[in-house]
Amino acid sequence: MEMTTPAAGNAQLRNGMLASAAAIAATLSAILLAYFDTLRSMVVVWLSTDTYIHCFVILPISAYLIWRKWPDLRRLSPAPYLPGVFVLLGLSLIWLVSDFIGVQLGKHFAVVAMVPAAVVAMTGRRYAGTIAFPLGYLVFAVPFGELLIPHLVDYTAAFTVSALNLTGIPVIRDGIYFSIPAGNFEVARACSGVRYLLATLALGTLYAYLTYNSRRKRLIFLLISFVLPIIANGLRAYGIVLLAHYSDMKIAVGVDHLIFGWIFFGIVITILFVIGSRFSDDQAEAPPADADALMPQQPENRRTTMLPALSLTLLFVVAAPVLATMIDSRSQDYLPTFASLPGNIPGWQASNTFDADFQPRFVGASRELFASYTREGRQVNLAVVQYARQRQGAELASFGNVVLDKTRFRKIGKMKQRHVEVGAEFGFPVRELLANRTMSQGIVWYWFSVNGQPVSSDIQVKLQEGMNLLRGRASTSSAIIIGLNVMRDLDSDRSLLQEFLAASYGPVNRCLTMIEQHPDCSIGSVIYDER
Repeated sequence: MEMTTPAAGNAQLRNGMLASAAAIAATLSAILLAYFDTLRSMVVVWLSTDTYIHCFVILPISAYLIWRKWPDLRRLSPAPYLPGVFVLLGLSLIWLVSDFIGVQLGKHFAVVAMVPAAVVAMTGRRYAGTIAFPLGYLVFAVPFGELLIPHLVDYTAAFTVSALNLTGIPVIRDGIYFSIPAGNFEVARACSGVRYLLATLALGTLYAYLTYNSRRKRLIFLLISFVLPIIANGLRAYGIVLLAHYSDMKIAVGVDHLIFGWIFFGIVITILFVIGSRFSDDQAEAPPADADALMPQQPENRRTTMLPALSLTLLFVVAAPVLATMIDSRSQDYLPTFASLPGNIPGWQASNTFDADFQPRFVGASRELFASYTREGRQVNLAVVQYARQRQGAELASFGNVVLDKTRFRKIGKMKQRHVEVGAEFGFPVRELLANRTMSQGIVWYWFSVNGQPVSSDIQVKLQEGMNLLRGRASTSSAIIIGLNVMRDLDSDRSLLQEFLAASYGPVNRCLTMIEQHPDCSIGSVIYDER
């Protein structure tokens, strides 16, 4: 048996650490270069909203926590770990799929997860496990939480109205809007409390790690960190309404609203940490590691396996962006040149006129078409918004797109889904919105389609786009919106929209997919973006 002296063992350990450090640096550099646009888009999101301002401190915190673990790390012997290399391949594929279907959040998560995966791949489970928390903490750098906003808005509105009822203040609620004698209020997206929730989760997770040794205590504190800001945001909204009510709408509006929110949030966080500190654990030092157990036994194998592992890692990291570029070059943006709206629908009189209040607001659309159709004095408005292909800043399914402009309409209740029949054996779901505007009410049905095929959800739009892109096929995605500007009776209005949809579905689909000009497709005010 070959004997290893302590001096030789220390030299081998240093060499192994240097080799692993170089491999990690090479892998992280490859991630930075290959996914630079994705990382840049994350920073843009951080800068564009206060909700994610905490993301800027996540990387420095993680780096500091790793530095604190250096005394433990220097005693360990890193070595490549092949399963970790294949985890990187899986994350690369997740990024590729997310890119195809236009899910920016999936791309952000995949790239951030590549950092701890790279450390595991190049140093092994034991080495990476020592800094598992700092590596996992990087997840808070991902700007997530948008999907929670509608639910948090509904909760905040319900909580505030219930609290007002309990304290004897008269209140009338209409969805996210409510009125009290002093004035009217709306629980907007900015009032959802998602910024407080995410910031508290990030701080609470860090606090639990530094304060407790017990996994049970950590989980309990994390649960409190999630629940408390949600409840606190309801109290904050209630407090703002109370201040506005008793000050005759002079306090807690405008800038006062924001100042009160952050002061209240600071107080809640302080209380949370003061209570949490009463149950803190003693931070005992970890026992010293057994030097013989940590000493590399076959350093020459590390030298022979590091290079192949690094080569495979770099290949897997850059595979997705290269493959995405190759596939994207095969599928050019396509928009039918002569697409317009039908000028002849049996039983309906077509016109280029359109109720401007019903014009949707979609960001980055390639083309928009507007027309109206009249029968027996009832006018149905038709709007079509088209996208040549999903890409960042030009996506059919996006939070920035609105079917009804809230400056002109006030929604009644929640969006509903209805199944409509177009023919004897064909039907599909549409989304229904009811809304108030000055002196009247309106009803809108809308649905999405990809290359003329109706789809029932935002996710299906992205999936169908991605499948077409993988096949090298061009895609045109559309939002098709029909609506009555004056409601008379809800049931009869729905019947009228059903009749119009049954009569217009075929002609509209044919006109939207025309590659040659056709006399039946002759109307529609057009806004076209050559990009």
